[in-house]
Amino acid sequence: MQTFYRDYKKNTTHRNMKNIKQSMYTEILYRIFSKVFYKIMVDAYKFYMKRVGAFYLVKYLPETAINSKGKVITNNCVDPVRTKIEQDRTGDKSVRVYFDNSATGGYIYRFIWDRARIINLHYFRFKGRETHRKTLHDEILNGNVVAHLINFKLKVT
Repeated sequence: MQTFYRDYKKNTTHRNMKNIKQSMYTEILYRIFSKVFYKIMVDAYKFYMKRVGAFYLVKYLPETAINSKGKVITNNCVDPVRTKIEQDRTGDKSVRVYFDNSATGGYIYRFIWDRARIINLHYFRFKGRETHRKTLHDEILNGNVVAHLINFKLKVT
């Protein structure tokens, strides 16, 4: 955020706009992006930013497969609480219990950042704010979320 603010101060030519403090600048951006993220969640909107890329929401059904060595491969997340209970019950530390995503109809939702031409891309990552994740959770439970459905296939070797 500091680099955005520094660029803003350097490139702003209007004298009244140069007087905005960083806290106010951050608040303005937060409010704008909160509205944008809400539109992404509810209207399946793809938000494009020049030289930054596109932000959008996808959903997919997790898959499970068994590879040639007999190991279970999945693109679902491990449920640490239920895994610990099952490991204690069976005594087998290799047991894994995965989330069933029953609240979302089995789907996994993710914010995607399709990055544009950014130099040193590995320094940048997108992490939604906690308020955005909570809003997404609430909207999924209310049935208001529309996301781009992707067909995600596991590579089984």
